[in-house]
Amino acid sequence: MSDSRLLVLDLCLGACMTAVRTPTGDVSEQVFLERGHQESLAPQVEALLGRAGLRPRELNRIGVTVGPGSFTGVRVGLAFAKCLASALGIGCVGVSSLEALAQDTPQPRGVTLAAIPSRGEQWFCQAFRDGQAVTAPDLGEPGDLIAKWQELLQGEPGVVVGPEAERLVAVLGWGAAIPLAAPTPKSVLDLCARQPAPLAGPRPLYLRAPDVRAPNPHKRASQGAHG
Repeated sequence: MSDSRLLVLDLCLGACMTAVRTPTGDVSEQVFLERGHQESLAPQVEALLGRAGLRPRELNRIGVTVGPGSFTGVRVGLAFAKCLASALGIGCVGVSSLEALAQDTPQPRGVTLAAIPSRGEQWFCQAFRDGQAVTAPDLGEPGDLIAKWQELLQGEPGVVVGPEAERLVAVLGWGAAIPLAAPTPKSVLDLCARQPAPLAGPRPLYLRAPDVRAPNPHKRASQGAHG
């Protein structure tokens, strides 16, 4: 699969990123590090394609990060990518944010731990060796995760890549930190270009339940009684 005319989106972590690779191999990208830019995602993509000299109908694939990360970002990115791909009649592929982060290590040889902070002391983590995943994406506290992977990591130097990587390295007492707020556009582009032709649309990668609470019926009744 050629990676030309490939549009990718990433809204899972600390950025709203769009990038496109043109038939000449050039990469055009747009990254906002503040929250809230998902509301302007459509005009952001339109402006990006205009700068790259591409029309939407010239795209041949759309890629998107599927998590783990922000529930809102995952949902917005997936919904936009799948709707646009459907409207254009082209394929849509998904890649995990952990795999994309692991791609961003300067030297992928050895052990890489891609990590994203979650609630409290929990982390989304996945281990890679020589660029290949050797564990499934997982969620847990650092001690529990490393206990599972002790045979893999023991006595071997490695790196931890992701948001707040220094904090996790300090807790683990293992690895060199590569702090990265979000995957780079190049890593997402490269991964999406290598994905096989999709048989179905990408699905979100959720490793925990969303932070949603059922409404309190007594509170609602009380509010209704007071108008």
